[in-house]
Amino acid sequence: MQKHTKEHVYIIGIGGKGLNSIAEFCISQGYTVSGSDAKDSCEVDALRRKGIAVYREQDGSHINNGHKLLVYSSVINEDHAERVMARKLGIKQMSRAEFLKHITDKFIRISVAGSHGKSTTSALASLALKSETGTVNAITGAYIKEFESYQSSGESPYCVVEACEYGKSFLHIPGDYTLITALEKSHMEYFGEEESMNDAFAEFISRHKNTATLIINGDVPKLRALCTAHPGKVVTCGFNQSNDYVLKDIRLGETISSFSIYKGEVCIQKDIQIKIPGTYNMLNVALTLILLSILEIPAEKFRDVLADFTGVGRRFELRTQNRTTFIDDFAHHPTQVKNLLSSIKQFFPQKKILAVLEPRQYHLFKTFLKEYGAAFKWAEEVYVTDIVPALGDTDKDIAGLCIEDVIQSVEIYSKPKEVWYARSYQEIADRLADRDLSEFVVATIGAGPIFRVRDLLLNSVK
Repeated sequence: MQKHTKEHVYIIGIGGKGLNSIAEFCISQGYTVSGSDAKDSCEVDALRRKGIAVYREQDGSHINNGHKLLVYSSVINEDHAERVMARKLGIKQMSRAEFLKHITDKFIRISVAGSHGKSTTSALASLALKSETGTVNAITGAYIKEFESYQSSGESPYCVVEACEYGKSFLHIPGDYTLITALEKSHMEYFGEEESMNDAFAEFISRHKNTATLIINGDVPKLRALCTAHPGKVVTCGFNQSNDYVLKDIRLGETISSFSIYKGEVCIQKDIQIKIPGTYNMLNVALTLILLSILEIPAEKFRDVLADFTGVGRRFELRTQNRTTFIDDFAHHPTQVKNLLSSIKQFFPQKKILAVLEPRQYHLFKTFLKEYGAAFKWAEEVYVTDIVPALGDTDKDIAGLCIEDVIQSVEIYSKPKEVWYARSYQEIADRLADRDLSEFVVATIGAGPIFRVRDLLLNSVK
C-alpha cells in the first residue's frame, strides 16, 4: 500500500488520459492518492490495483479534512460538487497543469510540445534517458509498452513531460530542455483562430528561462519565427539543408527504415534503424538523439532500444490473425490520418487498405472537412461511423455538420472505390465477417474506442 510521507492528493477525473499517469507518478513519489471518476475504465482498474481508492460518486461526500490538495481536470467546472466541498473545507485546489508543474519543478524538466508527435517523442525521450542512464522520470499522454504504464519514476534528475497546448496547459511547464515537434492548425474548438494558437505557442516559448534549450522541427517556418524571440539556445532539426542538424540517407523499407543525422558536413549518427514508419517518426527520433547529444549522453544503448520500438499505445498498433492485418491508430487530425495511411502503404505496399473511421468532435471535422476528405487517397474502401460529439462541441457545431457531409468529402477528394456508412461497430464487423480480408490492411482510426471493430473481427476473420 501507499506510503504516507507526503500530503494526501484527491484527483477529480483520475481515470482520464492526463491524470491517471500523474496519479501513478505521485504514488511513486510518496504521496497518498485517491480520487473520483464518473465511469469505470481499464485505467481506473489499474489505479485500484495499485491501492488507490477511486469513487464513482462525485457528490462531495468523499472530500474531507484529511486531503491537503484537490487536483481537477480541464473539464471540471468551479461548481462541481467536489470542488465546492473542497472550498468549504479550505482545501487548496490546483488544475492538472498547475499540479504537473508542482511535482516536476524539482527535476531537470524535458518538455515535449507540438501539434503532432508529442506522445511518441515523449516516449522516445523517456526510453532514451532510461536506456542510457538506468532510470528516468516521465509523465506522458500515451501508454508506453516498455514501462507498462503512462509514466515512469526513478532516481534520475530528469523528468520528461508531455506538454499539451489545449487549454494553454503547456504554459505551466516550460522545460529546461524543450522539444517542439510540429506547429499546425489544431484545437480550433478552443483557440478559435489559428493566430490564437500561434500566440499560445509564442507565450509558451517566452516562458522559458534564458538558460533553456529549445530543440525544434526547423522545417516549419512559423515555428522557426516564433523561436527567434527566445534569448537562449535554439537548435533546429529537419530535412531542409538550412537546419543545424539535417536528416539524410533516407531509406523507407517495408519493415525497417533508416537515416543518418548530419551536423554540417559531419555525420554524428549514421544508419539509425527504426521499426516505426514514416519520415515524421524519423524526425521524432532525431529530436531525441539531438537531446542526448546536447546532454552529452551516449546513444549506443538507445539505438538498440530503437531496433525493437514499435510505438506507443494506439499509435500504429499492429495485430495479425489468419493472414489478415489490423492496424489501430489514435489519429484524429487529418494530417495524422494521411500520415497513417501513407505509413501503411510503406510497410504493406502489396496490400489494399480498408479504413474504418470514427469521426470524433463535430467542430474538428467541420473545421477540416476538406482535409479529412483528402486524407483517404490510399484507401480502397472506407467505413464511416456516426460522428461522436466531444469536448468543445456546441449546439451550433452539431447542427452544422452531418455524417453525409463527411462521406461526401471523402468521396469527392479521395475517390475510394467504396464509402460505407455504419450505424454501429457490430454492423461493420457483420458486414466484413464473411469476407476474405487477407489482401487488406484493416485500419481502425480515431480517438475513441474504434479499436473494438478490430476486436470483433479478430474472432471472425477467415
